[in-house]
Amino acid sequence: MSSLRNAVKRKTHKERSQPAARARLGLLEKKKDYVLRARDFHKKEDAIKVLKTKAAYRNPDEFYFGMEKQRTKDGVHQARGDESNKYTAEELRLMKTQDVKYVGLKASMEAKKAEKLRATLHLVGADGLAEEDESDDEMTRGWGSDDERGAGGGGGRERR
Repeated sequence: MSSLRNAVKRKTHKERSQPAARARLGLLEKKKDYVLRARDFHKKEDAIKVLKTKAAYRNPDEFYFGMEKQRTKDGVHQARGDESNKYTAEELRLMKTQDVKYVGLKASMEAKKAEKLRATLHLVGADGLAEEDESDDEMTRGWGSDDERGAGGGGGRERR
């Protein structure tokens, strides 16, 4: 019976709007909006508290060699200029073209490997191939029928 009680339509309670006298103050903040804002505020507050305790407990004599090269401006760390502009535009363009050429080289190497594998595999199951498979295989290799290849009999490359 409890399942029937849950199926009954219930009245939806609506939150009130901002009264007309307070309209100049903007929209009335709803509870869910307040909860989101409060949680965000407390999360930031806790983070600041952790940073303050770390700063209080830090060793003032602490030193790292990386500190020698760091620069600050009004207490804010500045990125080093030579790191941000490490390469010129021409060097970047050259690197991109080299990358494209490298990818093309690797693609051609893989194609050659695949072609070699296909060449070795054509002898493996020659008896069990159907006509459709042979014609498809011939199309991928660029070979025609036996008549077009010549009646050399060997099935390999012809010598000239």
